[in-house]
Amino acid sequence: MRCIHGEPEKKCVRCNPEKAYCSHGMRRSSCMTCNRTSQGKSSPDLWQGPSRGKQSKHGRKERSFQKHQERSSDEINPELFRLSEQVAKARKDGQPLVPKKAEVSAEPDLIESVSKEEIAQFFYEKLMAEDIHVYLSGGAALSWQGGSRPISDLDFRVVASDLECGSFTERQGAAVFDYINEVVLKQLREKFKEAAKRLDKDSSANEFEAIGEDVITIGTPNWFGVEISLSLVPWAPSETITLEGDDVPEVEALPLHELRNDKFKAMISRTKRGEDSIKKVAQDLYDFLDATVLLDDGGEGHALSMAEHLEAAISARTREYQVANLEGMRLDHLDEEALRELMRARAVLTAQAHLGSQGKGGPRKRMMHQLIESAPKPLKARLWKKLERLCVVSVLPESKTRLRPWMAKWNQAPLQGPQRQGMSRVSLLPSTQGQEAHVGDLLEMCPEDFLVDPLDDYLPAANVDGELRGHMLQMMRVLFLSGGFRTLADSKSTVQTLTAVGLTQNQFDKAYKALKKHKLVEGHDEGLFLSPTAKALLYSPSEQQFLRVPGEQ
Repeated sequence: MRCIHGEPEKKCVRCNPEKAYCSHGMRRSSCMTCNRTSQGKSSPDLWQGPSRGKQSKHGRKERSFQKHQERSSDEINPELFRLSEQVAKARKDGQPLVPKKAEVSAEPDLIESVSKEEIAQFFYEKLMAEDIHVYLSGGAALSWQGGSRPISDLDFRVVASDLECGSFTERQGAAVFDYINEVVLKQLREKFKEAAKRLDKDSSANEFEAIGEDVITIGTPNWFGVEISLSLVPWAPSETITLEGDDVPEVEALPLHELRNDKFKAMISRTKRGEDSIKKVAQDLYDFLDATVLLDDGGEGHALSMAEHLEAAISARTREYQVANLEGMRLDHLDEEALRELMRARAVLTAQAHLGSQGKGGPRKRMMHQLIESAPKPLKARLWKKLERLCVVSVLPESKTRLRPWMAKWNQAPLQGPQRQGMSRVSLLPSTQGQEAHVGDLLEMCPEDFLVDPLDDYLPAANVDGELRGHMLQMMRVLFLSGGFRTLADSKSTVQTLTAVGLTQNQFDKAYKALKKHKLVEGHDEGLFLSPTAKALLYSPSEQQFLRVPGEQ
């Protein structure tokens, strides 16, 4: 017998609302587990990915919902199939839904009782209502514009200048923090309390918490099973768009070209270690490749080469990488071309660390293989091709040589991530263009132990006053980060010595004499230079070609 909607009476989800949700707490029309494991075929409602080529009025890919009648059984994830059977049996027997430890995932078991689309829409509207102008970034923004990787979390951003703060611990930032936890969270729980009851196990929404020591990100892994965060960023994006489409929240988000640039920057500057590094960097690289495919399909004219995509991303993110990077310091001392070469080399070597065949190579290669092989078949071949082409983008041989020792440690257990102490040698390439950097900016780059080890033999603690030793180290650091030279016309002028190396005339005089005695500095008409002895001690032979020498303008 059929109901008024033309559906079998007992199966109609409009007559029987509880049937709209499956045993996994998801809407039946969007649950990947149910739809992929139902007799080995996909549901007509299952999103199979974008029809690459069709454009919306915003110039992005429209989501396409297609019925794939010929899905082979080997595409079914056996782990998900087995899990769905266990869940169905447990529900039938009235048993609690407790997954076996680490059988499917090592992450906390949070069942999503409210869709990510609903959470994103709710969060966006509540903050915009208070003139807090947030926008969506990350994998969710990419997925809702046609990206192929499933959404894992919601990453919102707000420009720091809009809140007039640099941290969520400051006055304005703390007010937003409190507003989310004391007002928005209460409204969220009230709005979705009925949805939470659909699950056999308790479902809740937790408070936002501070993430990281600088507290520029706040968030929670559990808003009814959805991970969500809000981050302060120093610069406004060049552009945002409003998402549109079926099952897509109507929120502001980064467009595809900004997402490509963002994923590139994240790929070469992730600070995580171990399994987190392996997973996140592979996802960043995958999303970068996926975004280039979408841009190629949706762009006007010819598709870009991987080298062109890479150069566009580098151009868009040089300023950000100059501040936040894996070198352990600000990179203001690098000229633009040296900085671009560093970013290019990191991207190519990172791609090479992820290219390998099934079952071969280290964990990064295996993770990348798993991600790409999980993509839809037509896309899979294109992603492999994109990765191969990224691996052969032209990079200077000396750049690879300088970075390879760092990359070897980054890719080696048990670290499997960036070294938190020290810095990469390549980051110390001197700048030969533009005006001299401010002393204060240079010294801010330096860790407390910067240059201590290589200079220990020349600056012994014995027989040297502690304050004097500190001034000697400061002069060497400033000279080193300035390419071995600082302008100084009159060493008797305190204003000029402060400008040159940040020391008073008296402090400069003592430090200079002690360093000259050890043959580490030289004074010439143009200014202050590192001596040949110091250059040989602190720079590699290939780096010394960039250094200014006395008498050279």
